[in-house]
Amino acid sequence: VYLQKIMISNGFSKKIGNMILFKSPDVALRRIIMARDIKELKHLNQKVVIELFDEFYGSELMVMAKAVSAPVLIVAGDQDEIATLKSVTMLASQLQNTLLEVMENSGHLVPLERPGAVAEVIKAWLK
Repeated sequence: VYLQKIMISNGFSKKIGNMILFKSPDVALRRIIMARDIKELKHLNQKVVIELFDEFYGSELMVMAKAVSAPVLIVAGDQDEIATLKSVTMLASQLQNTLLEVMENSGHLVPLERPGAVAEVIKAWLK
């Protein structure tokens, strides 16, 4: 919990984390997203953020995925270092009816990095 608090409250740590999260080749877009992320982080309740991360990382996604019967669209970034393409592919293989779309030159938060491309993928999937 101590390290999580440092990561959330320390601007330098957040910048390093953002370098891992965002892989868009558009440097100006990366800067905008990172600045907004750092600004918004200041308004979050640190305790709640830590609880959310603990809950997420403690869950068994692979086990839960087997119970999902609804169609699923997964949009992943090819340069994501958090949810790696290998792990996302494994998750997709556990889902009964899934489409995995991999976005090039994208990191963990693909909808922020490539909003137009993600919107097109979603629209095509919904048809």
